[in-house]
Amino acid sequence: MRRLLLAAPLVLAACTSSSDPATKGGAALELGSEAIAFPITASGTRTVATLELRNGGGAPLDIVTVRLDEPFRLDGAMPSRIAPGGIATLPIAFVPHEAGSYAQPLTVRTAAGDATVQLTGEAVASALRCGQVTFPPAIAGTGSSAEVVCESRLDRELTVRAGDAEGSGATSFRAAAGSRDIEAFSTFTWPVSFSAGAPGEAVAALPFLDGEDRLLGTAALRAPSVTSFLTVEPPASCDTGGHFLGHVGPGFQRTANFAVENIGPSPLTLGDLAFSNPAFTVEPASLTLGPGEQANLVIAFAPDALGPSEAWLRLTPDAAGVPPVELCFRGNGAGPSLTCSPGSIDLGAMPVGLAATARFTCTAEARLGNEGPLRVVEVYGEHPALRVTHETPSEYAAGSTFTIEATLTPQGAGAVEARLVIETDDLRTPRLPLTVRGGGTPASDCVIPTALAFGLVEPGTVRALALQIGNPGQQPCWIGPAHLPEAGPFAATDLPAGEFLAPGSTRLVPLTFAPTGTAPREADLTFATLQGNRTVRLTGSGNPSCIALEPETSDLGFLRTGCRSAGATTRVHNTCDIVLRIDSVTTGSGGDGQLSAWSRSLLPANLQPGAFLEVGYQFGVASLVGDRAAAVLIEAGGAEGPVVIPVGATATADRAVDLFVVDEGRTDFPLRGVPEDTDADGHLEDGTEIEVRVDGERLPETSGWLWNPSTNEVRFTQADIPPPGSELAIEYRPVCH
Repeated sequence: MRRLLLAAPLVLAACTSSSDPATKGGAALELGSEAIAFPITASGTRTVATLELRNGGGAPLDIVTVRLDEPFRLDGAMPSRIAPGGIATLPIAFVPHEAGSYAQPLTVRTAAGDATVQLTGEAVASALRCGQVTFPPAIAGTGSSAEVVCESRLDRELTVRAGDAEGSGATSFRAAAGSRDIEAFSTFTWPVSFSAGAPGEAVAALPFLDGEDRLLGTAALRAPSVTSFLTVEPPASCDTGGHFLGHVGPGFQRTANFAVENIGPSPLTLGDLAFSNPAFTVEPASLTLGPGEQANLVIAFAPDALGPSEAWLRLTPDAAGVPPVELCFRGNGAGPSLTCSPGSIDLGAMPVGLAATARFTCTAEARLGNEGPLRVVEVYGEHPALRVTHETPSEYAAGSTFTIEATLTPQGAGAVEARLVIETDDLRTPRLPLTVRGGGTPASDCVIPTALAFGLVEPGTVRALALQIGNPGQQPCWIGPAHLPEAGPFAATDLPAGEFLAPGSTRLVPLTFAPTGTAPREADLTFATLQGNRTVRLTGSGNPSCIALEPETSDLGFLRTGCRSAGATTRVHNTCDIVLRIDSVTTGSGGDGQLSAWSRSLLPANLQPGAFLEVGYQFGVASLVGDRAAAVLIEAGGAEGPVVIPVGATATADRAVDLFVVDEGRTDFPLRGVPEDTDADGHLEDGTEIEVRVDGERLPETSGWLWNPSTNEVRFTQADIPPPGSELAIEYRPVCH
């Protein structure tokens, strides 16, 4: 029984002359609860709860009647009077006869007035739900055992015991003795044994009772007593899903042996053994088994098409009282099997945004001797950083090999693990997963010049230069692939196809210029980088036979933004025996339009054989960081085009770096351009710095090197020359006036 205590009392008062029963002597009814919810109850049983009644007034409280309807009822006498301050209990029973949910009001009528309590309860057909148990066949004098599985449907603990079986074969079954406490809503098992008698089927109901011998539920028991029965090994019962004969290629077959044994004292004959599905066959078509004898059935599966197939075989003995046995078989008509290697590929560390390709070699293996094709339905990546391009659907002959490529592009720093999935019609592995791993790392920006000038080159000859690419950053940088148009006088060898430059290292790209005439020529050499495409403008001219330039090209070095470059002079020599007319000196496009040029002689001028004139030029104030390239154009009478002096400079907001690979015995390393920042004695002025690093390690000026302002070179003493092959970086930070 359950006693429900007062939570929020319902008070009814009877008063004579005042509304305060405690002071004026009236009776007051207080109920212990406004609602009672009974626990889940099995139909045909009862559950009892208690309602507490209290007189909270100063006069006796008379109970007139208690009104309630089925399946709720009073479970004892109703109190008739409650003394002032007294307490009485009202026992209420929930006695359902059918499963369902119930709700009824309970009304307590007193001289002080009426009070109502809501009663609710849920009923189930039985407290226990037990499954049916079918015992295996047994011969008279033998037996078998099984377990009944039951589930408690109540929300409270039960004490359970098994009663005596009831039914036509009740005496053949015996349940384990004793009682057991079962938790609410739990599942439990109960052992039951069967003793076989005369041939036939024993049927009984096993009751389960509580501690008061009330019925909680029943389990149905069935067991055949036979004169003989058959066993089959390995098992192939339809009740357990049958036996899977495997994957077999169309046109081929697979066989399996099954041992059939006669358990019993009489011989048994099995006839008309056959399948309705032609993909399955059995041998022999009939057989006879003596008592205790065993024989083999050979089951063959030979599909004529791809896909799953199934069939059943019924073994029906000729003797009465011997139950038939149904066997089920399954198989798959299968094509080649897909295998790929390796199962995973680690592409290692790669800069963020750079794609790397993983290649898997896959084979359509004809393991069954089947020559049908393997069909690849779909290939896809399960990660946003993985891209797969493979034409689907596609078919591959048995025994053939093909390649699956996947491109991994890390979108951020950190490890990436992506799955590639290949879906095929391979019934063994219709969905084959492969793994691609990699790691995104931050990348530096490679430093690539924007221009390379070959200057004047005699037509019919070749000039070779090297374009230097450097990495002054702290992380690897990526360069390439590179592209240069094939037609024209410019050519390149050893172009990057896609490679990393280590921090502080350089890469030289050999280039040649082979003019066939004197006209100025140009071409764009393009490099791919993680930061986008970079273009190097290549320029050069065929040298008219009567003009020689000294020097042929000019590099005005580094200048800070906001500063002018150093000035420079080129001598134009007349190398012929005739008078050469120089018409004009102008500048070409490029260099932000800031290159100015002039002749130290009045033009036009006649240049005598062996004579020269001087041409000066200078870049104006730089506004943008980067390389600047332009040209001085000299118009000479009789030439096919202007004579070109390529002029370059580099504007930097912070620094200028020259990179070298040290050759054995080399002591002098020239800087680009002549600094403006020296005083009359050739010393660097305040604010200008030169820093020397060998393989990334800074060398103080006391380490055997000096800057020679007259030649604008850094020179090492013989004893302090860096090791051959080491990387030398000379950083020059100028100031301008």
